[in-house]
Amino acid sequence: MFIRNAWYFAGFAGDIGGALAERRFLGESVVMFRTPAGRAVAFSNRCPHRFAPLSMGRLVGDRLQCAYHGIEFDFSGRCVHIPGQPKIQKGACVRAYPVEERWGCVWIWMGEPARASVDALIPEFGVLADPRWAPVHGVKEVAAGYELVIDNLMDLTHIAYLHPNTLGNQGGAQAAEAEAHTTVKGERVRVERVIRDCEPAPLYRSVRDIAGRIDRYQYSEFVPPCYVLIELKVMPAGTQDLASGLEWRVFHIVTPTDERHTSYRWVVTRHFAQDDAQVSQALWDGTNATLDEDRAMIEAQARMLEGTSLDARTLPTRHDGTPARVRRIIRELARREEAPLVAETGP
Repeated sequence: MFIRNAWYFAGFAGDIGGALAERRFLGESVVMFRTPAGRAVAFSNRCPHRFAPLSMGRLVGDRLQCAYHGIEFDFSGRCVHIPGQPKIQKGACVRAYPVEERWGCVWIWMGEPARASVDALIPEFGVLADPRWAPVHGVKEVAAGYELVIDNLMDLTHIAYLHPNTLGNQGGAQAAEAEAHTTVKGERVRVERVIRDCEPAPLYRSVRDIAGRIDRYQYSEFVPPCYVLIELKVMPAGTQDLASGLEWRVFHIVTPTDERHTSYRWVVTRHFAQDDAQVSQALWDGTNATLDEDRAMIEAQARMLEGTSLDARTLPTRHDGTPARVRRIIRELARREEAPLVAETGP
């Protein structure tokens, strides 16, 4: 179940170049490239003639040429040349997807083009273009549907057990037992968890010289269609001394490739030691190892769910309430898109 009328992260600006590249979003094959003028463009990857992949074609001046029969399209998607056929049928075109570029990111709108609005972009991503923050990033391809990935991110009580060597204090249950406060505002779901007077996680010690026990503030927010934004603040226990602790934000960019596969990009950007390459490497290594553990578990879950539903479980816990709310929001947004339009009639 996908939400189509939304902006999806298509890559960083440097990921989109002059070469034709196939990408998949929501089960659809898309060809992306930059025009000679540098504008990012996205078309359906199927030539409307005989469905040859346009990503196998070539750019010829200001046109995209299909490699099969040489049919050419301008950068709006309109068919402008058919070899050996002077007249082109009215309306002949390839589907063009709205594309926006902001904050060093490229975004694609998979739904109705008329509903695409830059106001629907996620302003939190603006921090990625802020020179006061230093990012590291990576990507995981996950053999599971995207809702399982989001479930994992919206219930972080698993950290103590699945990530003992990075975020979980070698199996200590304090993080899992801390009270979580969940709020729902519109279509966003936010979870706040404060863990007081605890030992620093191994990953924290690897990037910052932290002495003694800490207070750990963690805020997770689901943003439709498929983003989870996490803010972390760590301070010496009993203080508000962020200068002696650490602060970072994690962007979990969970893009459905199709029903059973997910492209899981992540960005961790920090507000300390911005120019320290060793800190960057330690943060990348720790995050990458953590998400490898997540991927292994999520893919194992997906295998266990073959032929059944998560609703068949017999042991729900109180921590399942937040992921369940997120699933309801996703399904309601998708249902609204699928609902037939009701014609309005005059008096």
